[in-house]
Amino acid sequence: MLNWKNEYYRYHRYFFNLRKTAQTPKVRSFTWLSVSIFTVVFFAVVAIKPTFVTIAKLNKETKDKKEANRLLQKKIDSIVAAQKEFARRNDDLYLIEEALPSKNEFPVLAKFLEEKASAEGLTIKALTFEKVDVKKINTKKTVSDALGSINFAITVSGNYRSLKNYLNYLENSRRLIKIENTTFSVSKKENEQELLLLIFGLAFFQPENI
Repeated sequence: MLNWKNEYYRYHRYFFNLRKTAQTPKVRSFTWLSVSIFTVVFFAVVAIKPTFVTIAKLNKETKDKKEANRLLQKKIDSIVAAQKEFARRNDDLYLIEEALPSKNEFPVLAKFLEEKASAEGLTIKALTFEKVDVKKINTKKTVSDALGSINFAITVSGNYRSLKNYLNYLENSRRLIKIENTTFSVSKKENEQELLLLIFGLAFFQPENI
């Protein structure tokens, strides 16, 4: 019983002293300061948080816009580079027309065959053309079969070296030509022999409907 009373008086004195201490000016000042700081921090966080969220969104939007601008600039640079390349090669476009004409004009092909023959000192004995039906060609699968073409047959006379040079020229010329068959023959004229070269070939062109 005495122990219980002793404990009671001891703790009673402790709580009494604690309450008394809490009422001192220093402790009360510290308590109010702590409460004030907590209140300020709490409301500051509540007030500033939306601002932080807004700033984060703006930063993301800015980053996205920078990336979009970078991609746009990359596309613009590619277009500019392509335009420069086209302008640089524009002077060479005539080579494409020479290799694969957009028209199937017989006079142009005839002039092409005659000019080289004349340059080699050859004589043209015969020259015939036959246009191939483009509609039938377009039903085929290969690229060369999708092109229009003109069958031609040309017979030239001259010495063997010149005839050989002429044939090589047609096979390797810029103009797209396929040599299908060649025949060398000798023609006797009075007391002289004449060497002839008969060439069967195809000259390609690009149809207007391709």
